[in-house]
Amino acid sequence: MWKVRKEKAPGSFLKFHTGTTNLTKSNSFKNILVVDDEIEMRIALETTLKREGHQIILAENGKQALEKLNEDSFDLVLTDVKMPKMNGVELLKALKKNRRKQ
Repeated sequence: MWKVRKEKAPGSFLKFHTGTTNLTKSNSFKNILVVDDEIEMRIALETTLKREGHQIILAENGKQALEKLNEDSFDLVLTDVKMPKMNGVELLKALKKNRRKQ
């Protein structure tokens, strides 16, 4: 089973934030899964988030992300939308479906 830790807004599956968010505001570092088929974007996000002290795991597509989710738990999943094999929307649907099973 996937272990994804997240805050749940009342009456909804995902909690969306608008504007900027300081991930280190609470001084707790996060375990983040970055999913993108473009290596430059993965590296840029990894570099920026590691500089803030977060643990970063990378995946090239949705299928690889699901494998990583079976291996570890994450506080946040950052995903691209358009990717080969399994796109970001399909990935989020799979996460939502698995969440309902738990």
